[in-house]
Amino acid sequence: MSYLTRQSVREEAGFQEVETEALAGVADGTNQNFAASRTPIVDNTDDDVLGVADVLVRVNGVPVDVSEINGTTGLITLAVAPPEDAEITCQYASSALPDSYITKLITEAESMVNGSIRKYAITPLSEENPNYPRARRIAVLYAGGFALIRDYGKNTDTEETSKDGYEKLKTAKKLLEELMTDMKDNSDSSSTGGEAKTVSEGHIFNHHNGEDRTSHNYFMRKRC
Repeated sequence: MSYLTRQSVREEAGFQEVETEALAGVADGTNQNFAASRTPIVDNTDDDVLGVADVLVRVNGVPVDVSEINGTTGLITLAVAPPEDAEITCQYASSALPDSYITKLITEAESMVNGSIRKYAITPLSEENPNYPRARRIAVLYAGGFALIRDYGKNTDTEETSKDGYEKLKTAKKLLEELMTDMKDNSDSSSTGGEAKTVSEGHIFNHHNGEDRTSHNYFMRKRC
């Protein structure tokens, strides 16, 4: 089970943009194919699947059915060709960060959280676990922070975006330490095998042999 969706990470980092625009293409009564200007088009229903439900197309202000969507090219195929000279608009979400990149950030962030709390619970936590919302919040902060401290596409890294990213990572670290402490206090020490892992400050750029790869500092260095 994953704590995160790609949409949740993009939104946390500010890399999911919702557009409403006139689609490119000729409305001549027979053409069904129109194109969005910003790509890739990404999931906007928080289910990690890009489908026709992720776009809202209107013809002369009236919603119409979409039969196919190509997120990479931005091509949107309507179920019925609009009438001649119709106005075709579309609401959709786009992002500079492709699915493959966001998936890597999610894997790293969730590994960070699960590696830190696995002494105290079976991981990943189920949605029924009272600590699930906290683990999810920490994971999305880590993933969003990782996205913001890197250069990527049109949203190049700046002093402000880096600052925001490091603030998210700092907050995630604090919340993770609090979660570990609470889980330790609520667990049976005879069955957990001892003390909680601590998250060392360290130097975020140096790499040490034998370092715990679920630690905050390991992941900070990896993303820098």
